[in-house]
Parts: sequence; C-alpha cells; structure tokens
Amino acid sequence: MAFQHIFNAAVYAFTAKTDISGDYGNFDVMGVSKIAKNVSRENIGWKLLSVLKKPKTDYFILL
Repeated sequence: MAFQHIFNAAVYAFTAKTDISGDYGNFDVMGVSKIAKNVSRENIGWKLLSVLKKPKTDYFILL
C-alpha cells in the first residue's frame, strides 16, 4: 500500500500545476506524509538506542 501511495503522489505531483506538498485533501499525499512521519519516528528511536549502552551490571546507561 505504501508503494502505491508514493507512486500515486508522484503521478499527482507531475500532473498538478501547483505545489502539492500541503494538499492533505488528496488521499495519496496524506499517505506519503504519514509514511514520512513514521520513518522520522523510527529514525529517532534508532538514534536513541545507539546512545543507550548496557554494561555488565544489566542497567542501561545514557552516554
């Protein structure tokens, strides 16, 4: 489903005469926006996980 949203939004972007980045009334533009938000959240989670270290005491420490 995500690939279809991206493809449809790309087709819409090339056929539209105006900027579509804020056109959340379009189902596919909204879908791409949600995908981008989820990817951003996952990226933040991975960055946080790389900062946390587990020493031998079995407690996580923040470096």
